[in-house]
Amino acid sequence: SRDAPATISQVWRGHGFRRSTEALHRARSLLGLTPAPPPPRPRAPSGRSQVPDIQKALDMIVLLMEKGEAGEGATVDFELVDHVFAKAEIQECQHVSLWLGANVMVEYEIGEAHALLQQNLSKAQSNLEQNERELAFVRDNVNTTEVGMARVYNYDVQLRRDMADLKAPEAAAAA
Repeated sequence: SRDAPATISQVWRGHGFRRSTEALHRARSLLGLTPAPPPPRPRAPSGRSQVPDIQKALDMIVLLMEKGEAGEGATVDFELVDHVFAKAEIQECQHVSLWLGANVMVEYEIGEAHALLQQNLSKAQSNLEQNERELAFVRDNVNTTEVGMARVYNYDVQLRRDMADLKAPEAAAAA
């Protein structure tokens, strides 16, 4: 009927469908696509930076274990502060200190440290994979919401054109 487009258009505007859809879109966009500004150091490592850091520590422990078994010393560069390194000659290494964060450093026997880092690496990798899957899901939902909003908006534009086309002959007849 002639009133149907007006009713659909009223539903679109009157019941807040557009506002609620836009609010949902904003929430999903903020959740998945807006990166947080990097916090000042020291900070808790993110999943992306945590895996390489653990892998680097694990590689160092493996090197120290290999050099210790061969009875050789190892010359290593270690970071004192950002972009400042020092060289050290390590002859025998049976204990290592691991930085656990929150101003906590714990000394472990080298075998224990190796096992702990392997366990932490596998957990960090699985957490990173899970986070990436969830982020992909959020991005898909954002895309779906945007497409739905565009379709509803385009439908409303079409309804307004149809209403204007219906009113044009009436206005010409009245004049």
